[in-house]
Formats: sequence, structure tokens, C-alpha cells
Amino acid sequence: MTLSSKQLEIKKEIINGMENPKISIVHLHGPLGGGKTEIIKSYLKEIRDKYENWAAFYIEGKRGLNDPYSTITLAEEVNHPYFEHNNIGFNFGFKIFDFINIGISNSFKKKEIFDSKINFFAKKIAHLAEENILIIADSYHFWDKSSQSFLEALRYSQKILKNKKVKIVVVTDDEEKQSSYLNSKMMFTEGLNIYLELPKSDEIGDLLKKLGYKLSLSGHDLETIMSLSGANIDFIKIVVEGLYLNKSTNLSSDQANLDLKILLEYRLDLLGDKKLDYSDILKASSIITGDFGINEIGFLCKGKSNIDEILTNCCENLFLKKGKQYVFSNSFIQNFFYMKLHGTHSRFHLQYYNFLKENKPEDYLTRAVHLSLGDVEGIHVQEIVGLFILAYCRNIFVASQPGECDYIKKTLEKTIKNSDNYNMQVYLSTFNNMIEACQAYLEEDYSNAYEKLKVISDTGSLLLKSEVARMELLVSLMLDMNTERIKSHVYRLEFLLNELELNEKEEWAICSFALFSTYSNKLGHFDKTEQTALKLLAFISNNQNNKFFEYLGKTIQRKAFLYKSPAMSKVAMEDAVNYFEQSSDYLQYYFSLCNYAGILMVLGKFDMAIAHLDGCLSLINDHKYINYPSKEKVYNNLYLTEFLSQMRREDFEIKNPIVDETIAKLKTQISNKPSEKDAIIMLNLANIFLLKQDFKNCYKVVDDLKKNILIANEDAFYEYYIKNIYLVVEILNKNWETSKQYLVDLKQSVPEFHKKIKQQITNRIFALENLINKKLDLDPVALDQWIYEQSSPKEAACNFYCRLFLFSDLQFSSL
Repeated sequence: MTLSSKQLEIKKEIINGMENPKISIVHLHGPLGGGKTEIIKSYLKEIRDKYENWAAFYIEGKRGLNDPYSTITLAEEVNHPYFEHNNIGFNFGFKIFDFINIGISNSFKKKEIFDSKINFFAKKIAHLAEENILIIADSYHFWDKSSQSFLEALRYSQKILKNKKVKIVVVTDDEEKQSSYLNSKMMFTEGLNIYLELPKSDEIGDLLKKLGYKLSLSGHDLETIMSLSGANIDFIKIVVEGLYLNKSTNLSSDQANLDLKILLEYRLDLLGDKKLDYSDILKASSIITGDFGINEIGFLCKGKSNIDEILTNCCENLFLKKGKQYVFSNSFIQNFFYMKLHGTHSRFHLQYYNFLKENKPEDYLTRAVHLSLGDVEGIHVQEIVGLFILAYCRNIFVASQPGECDYIKKTLEKTIKNSDNYNMQVYLSTFNNMIEACQAYLEEDYSNAYEKLKVISDTGSLLLKSEVARMELLVSLMLDMNTERIKSHVYRLEFLLNELELNEKEEWAICSFALFSTYSNKLGHFDKTEQTALKLLAFISNNQNNKFFEYLGKTIQRKAFLYKSPAMSKVAMEDAVNYFEQSSDYLQYYFSLCNYAGILMVLGKFDMAIAHLDGCLSLINDHKYINYPSKEKVYNNLYLTEFLSQMRREDFEIKNPIVDETIAKLKTQISNKPSEKDAIIMLNLANIFLLKQDFKNCYKVVDDLKKNILIANEDAFYEYYIKNIYLVVEILNKNWETSKQYLVDLKQSVPEFHKKIKQQITNRIFALENLINKKLDLDPVALDQWIYEQSSPKEAACNFYCRLFLFSDLQFSSL
């Protein structure tokens, strides 16, 4: 529609405010239905059509979007593949993740400017050609709180945005301006405030013309429209069409007790024999807060046909609006149909809960709300509490800002207080302990996190029990290298897995993911690792439309080395690197670069490996707000790659300075705490001492490793590498009989982790037998090369695994 004279005046005020260099924010507010959005969209079109060097984004807040950053990441304009800014093609078709924690996310975040899950938006803005950025935040009171925090931070982030000028127009309804939806009132106390009042009675005639109605109405008619509609534009349309356009309604402006509800009823009557179907679908739709689509309504109204046609016609009849999906024209109309459910509300809420459980299992907060609204008999309290706790924990792990945590906490506490279930105090204690455990985990206080988890009662839903078990495993993996404790947590989680697969897809997936990493990296169960990975990937393939499962699949690809040979894993790992780089998920990109560099080193592609490790170091330097974990892994791979690139040269000699330089560098990365990184670095260090035939220092390193690092550890991987060191000592000292005994022991100690390179290991053992039988007397470097040549090397990885001296890269496999 064209704007009214009053709306044009308001638009001019906005333009003047935006052109004022001292004003960066304009707040447009007023009563619901006053035409604010029409003004804003007209202004937006003008910016895009006429203003050079400007890029503009319209993001509308919607009820029902609870996940952190969902307002921005699910906005139609943000997800639309192409925009034209001043005739410049602008590709915005990047991946958006409904990201939730899988044990690898915000536990390593400092208090950052932008969370990495939303950083893509800041990055895209920074790389635009335009110098001026306009963001229109419509219905800001319905933005999720993490998105609100992001928008506020964006205004003060000139360095990240490369000094672009950011202007923001915030639009709110006065009814919601001070509501609990708002994260802060900061946006309303700065800049220019513009108030749009509802049209007065003498302005209704002009407004009707702008709306496209050609009517000759009396003063009495205009007063009637004003009275019935409250000057709300949505309601004006309903009143005008009900009283003056649809003569078949037999309504009169003089009719007693005439109100909007009567007009809506008569509007339904106009549908004739279709009224019942339309009414049923609208009633079912009314339980959904926010947008909805055909799939949801089809689930709620099983047996109904032509749902898409009905929903489209409901838009034409002003009951609904259509954007990317459908939504009620306003809350009054939605409430009108909700009240017509007449006591069947609970049944529809339960049905919608079942839809969410099947199709959006990760939306724990919305599931909890609908299950609680449908549980009139109080038989699902345990499950409701579990859902709220899961929602709270996911919110902590996903967002750098509190997000919906306060709302979840208050709602859960209210649920517990209002229930007469005798376990309520237990649930409250569980909730508090889970909060404290999650917070301790985020702060890397693993001992405290573990203690909080241990005191949580077993009373609870399947979902809650599995999440506690998963957290116990994740925390245990970070504590130390105690194999028996890790096994106990694995067994507990495995026990819950079958039932989870049937009832909770999202939780099953992330629990399986935790086990997948643990089987290989901590327990050496190659077969279980491979089976779990393949099952997860098959599941993900069947759920391709779910962004979280897509994300999870790429994370599994990042760890492909756990269940594939180096050569076979290379393509999958390279794909993961590209995926996380394009999505600007810097933490996962860091993990991927380090892992991929490790495989490149194994395959002898040293220059490429060094380039990827340099990429890790650049991320650390460029994004200081992220506390990148285990940097020692990056440095181990970097120092080892530089060393091997020299050692593999034909002219390499043991007196090469790189030897002592690498020893000195590796020593700086050892913290002398029980950890995988210390264990691997010390094994590499021991092998370099051995290469120098410095047996004293070699033994000292191995003794320290066994006494201080591998405490209560039963991992066959370390046992195999230590036994190989003892074997090489005997070979270098020409103790041939003892060497034979050590070789027999080594054959029996090959870890399952090496099952994927079984042939290479077999060939290496055969070459060692030949070396011992021939009693070869060569220098260490020559012996190392001889073993390689005698191992029938057919794959690039033989150059790493089929050697006398066994080194190891470090990968991010638990994270």
C-alpha cells in the first residue's frame, strides 16, 4: 500500500535521523497495528533503490524463536541466497547452523565480542563493498536475547567491521516495549525516538484510500470503523470488508453488541460449507507461537486435505499472513481461534509436542512448554523437568550471552513449585547441580564439574539421565587418563543408548558422537569406532534437512582418521576444513586445520601440513576472544613436521641443528600433567633422543611418562610405542637375542587403533625380523630408512608408520 500523509511524515523523520552523523540508532514505536512495518519497508526499499554505498538488512522478531541467535540466523533475508545492493551481486548463501553443544563448543570461549555461531554475520558485513550498513530490527521485543545482545555489541565493534558505519532502526510495539522479552532497554535510551500514534477518526478516510478501498462513507461510518478497529490497520480491513464490502453478511453498523469477534465469525460464515475445515485448521494453528508450516498443521489435523490451499486462502481472508511460512495476522485473531478450542487445548498441545519430538527434537524449550500445557493431569512432570534442564544446558553451551536462561530457570522453578510431585525437591537439586556442573565445565574446572555431576540423583527422565551420563563422560575425558573411570562412564551411556535411539534422536546422536570419539581415542576399540561412525553417518544422511545433524556429520568427517586409513580419510577431512572455514566457525576450523595437518604430515606432504598449522596459529592471533584449547597439539605437529621434512632428506645427518632445536621446542610444550598431549609429545621426544643414541635422556623421558602421565592408563597405543622404544634401544646396542624377545612382545601389543593400517604394521614387523636376523650394523638414520624400504611401501603413509623410530601426530579427537 502507499503511505498515508502521517506515515510519510514519520518516514521523513527516520530519513533525517539516519542522515544525521551524530545519530546511529532510531527507535520507532507506537501501538500495535499502527502501520510501523509499512513505513519501515517503504524506507528500506528507498535505501536499496536510491542510496549508493548502502547495504540494508531487514530482520523481524517473531514469537516462538527461543534458540540463541535464531532471530538472525533464521531471518528470511539472512538465509536468502542473493541480494542486489546497488547493482552489485551479493552472495549471502552461507550455511546457518542450529548449533548445539556436542561437547566441543563454548567450553573454550573467553567472554567474547561475538559468539562464533553468529560471527558469520559480522564477517559478511565486514566484507561488503558498501561503507554504510543499515539494520532494521522490526518487532525487536520478539528478538531472542542473544540476537539482541549481538545487535547492541555490533554498534561498538568498528575494528571487526572494518570501520563501516552501522545505523540501526529498532521497531517495537508500545504494548511490548517494557516486556520481559527485552534483554535490555539500552536501545531505547539512545538516539532518536519517534512515536507513531494510531490514526485519528479524521484520518481514517485518507487511510482507507491508501489501503485501496473506494468507498463513500459517512462520518458515522468512519466513527464506527474507528470504534471497532481501535484504528489498528489489520482490524480496519476486517471491519471495512465485513460491514461495507461483503453485503452477504447482513451486518449493520448500527447492530447492537457489534464487535470484532462477531465480524470474525461472520467472516468465517462467508466460507459456507468450507467453514468447518477452515475453522479446524485455524484452531489447531492457534496453539503454535510464531510461524508454522504445512507439515505442522498436517500433523495436528490428520485427515484434512488441501491444507496448503486452506492456509493460502486464510491469508486472503486476513486471518493469516504469509512470509517464509504462515503466521496469524495478529495476536487478537490467534487468541480468537485459541479460545474456540473449548477445552481441547491440551490435546493439541500434546500433539504438537509429539510433532516437535519427532521433527525438531533439539528444540527442548518449545517441547517443554507444549508438554506442560498439555499435561493437565500432571503425569509428565518428570519429562517436563528434564526438557527444561536440557534447554537450559544447551543454552549455556551455545550462546556467549545468557540468552533464554533466565526465562527457563524461572519457568522451571515455577513448574516445580506448582507441582505436588514428591520428587520436586530432588529435581530442583538436580537442576542446580547441572547448572553448576556446566558452568564449571565452561570454566575448565573439571574437578568441580565432576563432583557436581556425581551427586545428581538417578531420579529423572531418560533424557536427563543420558545428558548427565554424557556430561560425566566428557568431563572425565578432560580430567586425566584414568582408563577404568572412563570405561565406567562409557558403559553407563551405552546402557541408555538403545532406548534413546527410539525416543530422543538428537540426544542419541550427540551421545553416540561422544562414544565414537572415546572408543578410538581412549579405549582403542577400532571396530566400535567404525560401527558408531557409520551408523551416525547413515542417520545423518536420513536427516539431511536438520542443520545440526549436517554440522555433526562434518565434525565426524573432521575425525575421519579415527576409523579410516590416512589416505582414505584425507578427502573427508579436507571437506570438513572447507566447511568450517566457509561457515566462519573458527573453533571447529582450528580443530580441522590441526587434524588435517596431522594427516598431511603422515602422508609426507610436509609443506601443505606446515601451511595448515600456520593457519591454526593465525586463527589464535586473529581471534584472541577465543581461548583455543590444547595449542600444544598444534606445536607438536608443527615441530614434528619441520623435523621430519629434514630427516626424510637423503643428505640428513644426526648432527643437523634441527635435532637439538626440535628437542628444545618440544620440551617447552610439556606441562607434566596426565594428558594425551603430554604423552604424545614425550614419546616423540624420547624417539629423537633415541635417534641421537642418547639413551640416558631417552629412558628418563619414558620413566617420567609412565610415572607421571600414564597414571591408571591402559591404552594399548602407548604401550605399543613404549615397547617399540625398548626394542630400538636393544637393536642400537646390538643386543640381538634380547631384541628378538622384545619383538615377540611387540607383535602381541599392536593396538586396535592401527587396525586400519594392518598391512603396513605387518610389513614393518617382517622388516624388523629381517633386521634382527641379519644383525645389521648401520647408524640410526640408515636403519630407519632400511626398515622403510623393506616394508614393501605401497602407500604414502608407510613413510610414517613403517619406520624404526615411531613418531605420532596429535589430533583433536575427544573435542
